[in-house]
Amino acid sequence: MEVGNEANSVRISRNGQIWSAKYELLRFASQILSPTFNSPLDC
Repeated sequence: MEVGNEANSVRISRNGQIWSAKYELLRFASQILSPTFNSPLDC
């Protein structure tokens, strides 16, 4: 049983979750900031 390897995989999966959350936030922000998304709100 390799404890170091297991801890490493947990760390990697946690980093992946953080990265995907950041990516979702970035995509959401770019949608809000894009002019095509904003134009209906400008009327």
